[in-house]
Amino acid sequence: MSTATAKVVSAPNPDLKDFDPTQPTTFVAMIVENDRNRGSLTITAETEAQDATVSFKINSMRYDEKATGDIKFVPDKDKAAEAEAICQEAFGLSFEEVSELSITDAKKFTAYTDGTNGFFKPFSPFIRFDKMTELSSAERKLIGRGEYTLEPLRVAESENFYRFEFGTIVNVGDKSYTLRISQLVIESDDLDDEDVELSTKYENRTVKGLRDALRDDKLDEDSRAMIQRNIDRTAAITRAERVEELNSALGVDIEDMIKNEKALVFSDLDVRSIKTGNGETYFLVGTVEMEDAE
Repeated sequence: MSTATAKVVSAPNPDLKDFDPTQPTTFVAMIVENDRNRGSLTITAETEAQDATVSFKINSMRYDEKATGDIKFVPDKDKAAEAEAICQEAFGLSFEEVSELSITDAKKFTAYTDGTNGFFKPFSPFIRFDKMTELSSAERKLIGRGEYTLEPLRVAESENFYRFEFGTIVNVGDKSYTLRISQLVIESDDLDDEDVELSTKYENRTVKGLRDALRDDKLDEDSRAMIQRNIDRTAAITRAERVEELNSALGVDIEDMIKNEKALVFSDLDVRSIKTGNGETYFLVGTVEMEDAE
């Protein structure tokens, strides 16, 4: 059995040199915009140290793609309660009272930021991936011919989409793109053995089916809560299974890599596509560079 492990390098996010989104920061609210049609507050705030200005959003309504009219937000008891709880904890005020704050109130509150995004609880910083559709046909062909250079990109996790985010910065032609790797490949040392292919998602059919069920606007709140509990319980199991699979195949600790801003090194990229109802969808498969364990 091979003892090779994935090559791992440090890939700190340069945008986080001044802010740690896992640590609280004191802000001063400047402007509060109240969108009553969507039940949302957008709060523009400055850090108390006056070294960054970011926006925070508090939603009291639920998005429903099946809603009639141009506005797709509908009243939701759970979202309203969540919004009230955020306002009480951060400001000591109700949702309505926060909506009436003005710049002269200079209300201080504690929250979290990576210097760009603002949230009311600690979070892992986002990676803003470019879409494969942003690449020209010529650029995709250059990648297919291996005419590109790569820069490492830290591993992250998108809990809302039930996947680990592997990616790389691709320099092709005179442009640079931050691209998601949808599938990992480990090349076999033995020509008689197939390469190992690894999924980055931990959403299975059960989770997807339950998430689709949540879109039914006829669900009562108890049923909605029950479905969400089943999603959380099932996703926790599939996530643990995916972590074990990735760690075992790559010889790394994925969760440690996320925590310490580490990246996989890719030796090759392959542009693949699938046909969908909207045409052809392109995605990247990355061959992981492996090295002998010390």
